[in-house]
Amino acid sequence: MSKGRKYADKWNGSNTLFTFWLGTNDITSLNRTEFPQAFLNQTLDTLGDIFFTNVKGLYDTGARNFLIFNVQSINEIPSSNGSSINFDSDVQNFNEHIQKLSKDFTTKFTDSNIIIYNMMEEIRYIQEHYKDYGFINSNDFWDKKNLTETDIPKYIWIDGLHTTFKTNGIFADDVNKCLLSIDSLDNKNEEGKDESKKEEGNDESKKEKEKDEI
Repeated sequence: MSKGRKYADKWNGSNTLFTFWLGTNDITSLNRTEFPQAFLNQTLDTLGDIFFTNVKGLYDTGARNFLIFNVQSINEIPSSNGSSINFDSDVQNFNEHIQKLSKDFTTKFTDSNIIIYNMMEEIRYIQEHYKDYGFINSNDFWDKKNLTETDIPKYIWIDGLHTTFKTNGIFADDVNKCLLSIDSLDNKNEEGKDESKKEEGNDESKKEKEKDEI
């Protein structure tokens, strides 16, 4: 989206989008041996709360538009494939808490916008349709296969956790389409408001004419 474009040296709340992707490492690093699930749930909720104090800090400096990627299925990525740990239960709880915090934030700060991008479904779609993108499989990764860099575009994953630059490009294209669709919807809503105002104005004019005729 930004390739070949000149970066601005100044920003304001209307021309800048702040983007975040967090939670994966936090969820996989939880100590499930020593602590009960209730404590782990509280830990993840606290993580979300702390994150939104940072969102509030950005808001206080003028930021108004935020994009948050939800956490993908951890049990479906190479590093955790076949694991006996149900990471995705924690993923669901964390994603739901972030969604709640986002709703609470935009309700309180009505001039803010938070978009939650469904990275979980995007990665899942790419894995299910890997052949359509030219990948050789859905859940293998390039690292530690004694392959050359020219083989990287054949894989969704560069290692057990991170996606390749080709996959990241697919993400970027889809995010761009998502943002453009939102912008188009906003423009249609504004046009609808303008039409409503025109209709209201016409109604008022008709009423005035009727009064004059009477």
